[in-house]
Amino acid sequence: MAWLAGRRIIVPDVEACDGMAGTADLDEYRRSDIRAVQSTPLVSRSGQLLGMISTHWREPHQPTEHRLRFLDVLARQAADLIALRESEQRLKQLAAIVESSNDAIIGKDLDGIITSWNKGAERLFGYATDEAVGKPVTLLIPPDRHDEEAMILERIRRDKRIEHYETIRRCEHGGLIDISLTISPIKNAKGNIVGASKIARDITAKKQSEAQIAILAHEAEHRANNILATVQAMIRLSRSDTPDDLKHVIEGRIQSLANVHRLFVESRWTGVDMNGLATQELSPYCQRGDTRVRIDGSDVLLSLKYRSGGGRDPARTGHQRGKVWRPLDTRRACANRLVASCRRTTGALVGRDRRSAGYTADATGLRHARDGRPHPKPIERRHAL
Repeated sequence: MAWLAGRRIIVPDVEACDGMAGTADLDEYRRSDIRAVQSTPLVSRSGQLLGMISTHWREPHQPTEHRLRFLDVLARQAADLIALRESEQRLKQLAAIVESSNDAIIGKDLDGIITSWNKGAERLFGYATDEAVGKPVTLLIPPDRHDEEAMILERIRRDKRIEHYETIRRCEHGGLIDISLTISPIKNAKGNIVGASKIARDITAKKQSEAQIAILAHEAEHRANNILATVQAMIRLSRSDTPDDLKHVIEGRIQSLANVHRLFVESRWTGVDMNGLATQELSPYCQRGDTRVRIDGSDVLLSLKYRSGGGRDPARTGHQRGKVWRPLDTRRACANRLVASCRRTTGALVGRDRRSAGYTADATGLRHARDGRPHPKPIERRHAL
């Protein structure tokens, strides 16, 4: 009854108590030869009901006020001991959680001196617990960021929490890492702020991913603009007598560009044979069995020069060095010079390899391939590629 009521209950005689008549408690008291009982609840200082302390007598009995005051003192001491034991259990659980956390959890006082250091902090920063505790937290802060600590301590003294503050910290070996900080004030039993708890999470991989995404987004934008500029140039340079012929001319130029791009993709951007390049460039303008175009000569490989330099693998050069690899510019320049020369001169193209062997693409009459009218007078010109 005292547990349900949350207050002390005194029954001087269980046989004379109407509230106990016919209850299981009365039957139990009779079997135990109990005639009087009192129960005092154990309440923590925060008001939480923790248990009950009871006294029993074999004869009817009414406790005196002095005896009840003594029970009150005993109940208060028992409640404090139970609360302390439960608090210790919670602290052990919290300590286990902190110690096993993958994040670095660091305690410091208001002077910036490290007071606690978990396993996550050891893994992240490289210092053992005995090497870090008792040292100023500026041990982890690069010299150019020491002003951050003053700002953090000032906010902590004003009972302000800091969440997800991204900054840079220094490890034992001197390397710098990107971290996200969450800092909270630590208060004593009286509610006074005595320090701060700092949770640090390594976000180096996140920062690298964000940087790579930015590079790729910039590259995608750059390439899209290049493609649009190329298409616009094709449209401006295309001429024909009828709208249908103009459509065929533009389609042919776009198809030529797509064909050359495919060649470079298939070669993984290592280079393209001149024969294949010329064939793909001219293919939209020639029908099967067309004799107006003749391609012959020694093998000449057109290779790409990467802006990032130092190799031919874009994954190991441009991206690793934070630069942008733009093979499309080189490929487009080679292809556009070739097809523009063919269309402009309807003559011959000559490229030379290291042995100075000639390479000729005779494109006589190519200009009027769409309407079937050959060029009235073939023109022979040579262009260095």
